[in-house]
Amino acid sequence: MTDKKLIKELDQIFSKYIRLRDSVNDIGFCITCGKPVIWKHADCGHYIKRQYMATRFDEQNCNLQCKRCNYCEQGADEKYKIAIDKKYGKGTSERLEMRKHNTTRLPDFYIKSEIERYKEKVKIIEKNLIPA
Repeated sequence: MTDKKLIKELDQIFSKYIRLRDSVNDIGFCITCGKPVIWKHADCGHYIKRQYMATRFDEQNCNLQCKRCNYCEQGADEKYKIAIDKKYGKGTSERLEMRKHNTTRLPDFYIKSEIERYKEKVKIIEKNLIPA
């Protein structure tokens, strides 16, 4: 598998994990506007945009976001900044901003291990959603 295909696979499972992580009973709230959204219809919004590999898969950089905020509002950056500092602690946005320009090429073995790690995290969440 090429690096791009591995990144795409990691993007997909990571996005699913973030949206599930930020939901209860299939409903999450947009990090920037607070609108309730069914996780399957939400985005994995990135405070620092996906082009920056150093923060692309940082769980604090990524949160459930409605499509309106993520696309129409181009991420609603100012609201996002305030929201992640509130959610994760003051200075989180600055820490992410400082890291974004770190040169990062993720080795294939690391990407593969992250794919497996997030598949397992998703499986755990989904298992807890299904009534026994």
